[in-house]
Amino acid sequence: MAESITQLLKARGCEVKVVSSAQKGLDQLDYFAPDAVILDTQLGQHNGVEFVYEMRSHADMDAVPVYIYSTNRNILDARFQSSWKLAKADVFYKPTTTPKQLVMHVLRGR
Repeated sequence: MAESITQLLKARGCEVKVVSSAQKGLDQLDYFAPDAVILDTQLGQHNGVEFVYEMRSHADMDAVPVYIYSTNRNILDARFQSSWKLAKADVFYKPTTTPKQLVMHVLRGR
C-alpha cells in the first residue's frame, strides 16, 4: 500500500519519505519537517494515536495534517473518534477508500 501511495504522490510532484516504524518516523522529525503525514494505526511499538500525540509534542508539528489510513475497524468506533479529533487527524478506512482517493484528499489539503 505504501508503494502505491508513494507512486501516486510522486507522480503529482510530491517529495515522499517512507519509514518502516513509528520510531523511525519520530526520529525523522528532528531532520525533516513534513507537509503531511500518512500512517496506519498499527505501527509496532507505537499505535497511531501515540505516534500522533508524540509528533504533536514537537512545537513545529502542530499544524501538520495527519491522515490515518487503516484496515483496523476500531478507527471507525466512536470511542476513538475523539482521540483522532484531538490529534487533528483525518481518518480513512482502507476497505472503502482507495489509495487514489486518499492521495486526492491529501493534495486538496496542501
